[in-house]
Amino acid sequence: MAMIRKTIDINVPASEIWDAVRDVGKLHLRVAPGMVSDCVLSGDGTERIVTFADGTVLPETIIAIDDDVMRVVWTAKSPAWTHHNGALEVKSTGSQSCSLSWTADVLPHDAAEMIAPLMEAGQATMKALYENGLAPPKG
Repeated sequence: MAMIRKTIDINVPASEIWDAVRDVGKLHLRVAPGMVSDCVLSGDGTERIVTFADGTVLPETIIAIDDDVMRVVWTAKSPAWTHHNGALEVKSTGSQSCSLSWTADVLPHDAAEMIAPLMEAGQATMKALYENGLAPPKG
């Protein structure tokens, strides 16, 4: 199993980034607009259908949203892999800064070659969005 871990520093308070990350139904608006074109959350909040800009559609199951450690965990289903478990975690590094760590465990091992660049691009999108004051309002 491949384990991918990508961490990026963001010059925005952790609470602001966590508020966006934990809003699992607004991935396309608050986390990765442009990369993710739509995200539909089930009524009970445990499943979401994520549509990427290239048309790829992935069903995902939300495993946990932990406000105490600012961490979201999910699984994704795709014909390209047999297992995917992802986690995003926000940690405060100062009053106006934080780090965003994204971890994915995937099978087969070589699926990491496809997934790692997407993780980096997603983090870069979020960093630019929030550091440049372009984040959409809540709601």
